[in-house]
Amino acid sequence: MRRYTLLLSIGLLASGIRVQAADNIYPVMISSDHRHLVTQQGNPYLVQGDAAWSLISGLTNEEAERYLEDRKRKGFNSIIVNLIEHKDRGPVNRFGEGPFTSHADFTTPNEKYFEHADWVIQKAAEKGIQVFLAPVYLGFEGGDEGWYQEMLANGPEKMRAWGRFVGKRFAKFDNIVWLIGGDRNPGLTRPEIDAAVQGIKEFDNRHIMTAHCAPENSGVDQYRQEGWLDFNTTYTYGIVHRMLKADYDRTPTQPFVLIESTYEGEHNSVPQQIRRQAYWAVLSGATGQFMGSRSIWLFGPSWQSDLNGRASRDMTILKSLFYLAALVRAGSR
Repeated sequence: MRRYTLLLSIGLLASGIRVQAADNIYPVMISSDHRHLVTQQGNPYLVQGDAAWSLISGLTNEEAERYLEDRKRKGFNSIIVNLIEHKDRGPVNRFGEGPFTSHADFTTPNEKYFEHADWVIQKAAEKGIQVFLAPVYLGFEGGDEGWYQEMLANGPEKMRAWGRFVGKRFAKFDNIVWLIGGDRNPGLTRPEIDAAVQGIKEFDNRHIMTAHCAPENSGVDQYRQEGWLDFNTTYTYGIVHRMLKADYDRTPTQPFVLIESTYEGEHNSVPQQIRRQAYWAVLSGATGQFMGSRSIWLFGPSWQSDLNGRASRDMTILKSLFYLAALVRAGSR
């Protein structure tokens, strides 16, 4: 029975790949059986994702469009992006604009900075790509990679104001999924995170939410009790399929995505590992997966020459395989 269920899930998810080229598929929603994401037409949506954390802060318009066009041509339909960066390619963007007019005061957003953020998200929409948008990245272990300490300094009321600002501003974009947290568990910032989320929800209840926690933690491990987590995430550097299976078996049932595992160019990765974790995700019943490449996610000096790296080329094969499965399934009807 389990084998049949997984094969059926693969067929359903693969059948959704054909639909994703159509207009007006966003925002994605949760399926009625709580197993996968679906488009506005109710068709299964398989996340074919790439980590592009520093896209908004790190690139010019021309560079951002080059990246997005490359990922579109390779079949990626989702990217992870930080709205504001703290350390890597931030906080000031390529145009010399920071996210706040008063240093690290979340109640003083800089309009010029967010005009560029608008442009990037709209350009992604034009290319059929949805943005898993992290409104405030916490940072690994609360260090200087993220905004953990500044969130504590701002406190819940200012963070609620921040949530209201981003919720109101970005509610108009169809191609958004909210990604709360970022590389660590909430720790002492739980009141600030909850306040920001509630601020977002005051203006935006049409986009679903998920979370990015510390490694070896799934979203539900940290945020289920808050009541806003719409679908789960798997984040592991361990035995990937073991954690994927555990998230598949959770009750109550939630869709889940492999949000992060080994990135190309990190943790002594080899191409086989990048491929394995991607296929394991889909074959374990996930609603999709994100790959990552070190030179791409932080848009370092070699990012343009690495756009056609092995990992991204291997992901086109994964997409083609499940597209073929969809055609076979359609032809057998």
